[in-house]
Amino acid sequence: MSTAKFHKFVEVEAINWRNQALDWITMGADILVVHYERLVQNSSRELRRIHQFLGFDTDEERLECLERNPNELLHRRKQGLLQSPFSESLVALVAQAISDVDEALKAAGHEPLPRDLYEQFR
Repeated sequence: MSTAKFHKFVEVEAINWRNQALDWITMGADILVVHYERLVQNSSRELRRIHQFLGFDTDEERLECLERNPNELLHRRKQGLLQSPFSESLVALVAQAISDVDEALKAAGHEPLPRDLYEQFR
């Protein structure tokens, strides 16, 4: 199912993601790490963290509106694949990139990646 072009794309982009994340983690002077999965899980809490980090006042009415009106109607329905397009070598490469970034986050005192929320780690 996986083509050579897809394989190369994943290979290059996994390495690029890893390197970029490691650069930000190790060289960023004052950064706030925001995990997409946590943002989806609890948008209000994460937006409060972002506002506090940036020194912005939080508009509680807007956050309450966000909580009352999740955008679930705008989401596409998930369509499962019959077979994963990822070969065993790609799965290993992506898993290693995730592990490298996770370890760097922990070493720098940041919240680790929310692996428990990743479908492939459940």
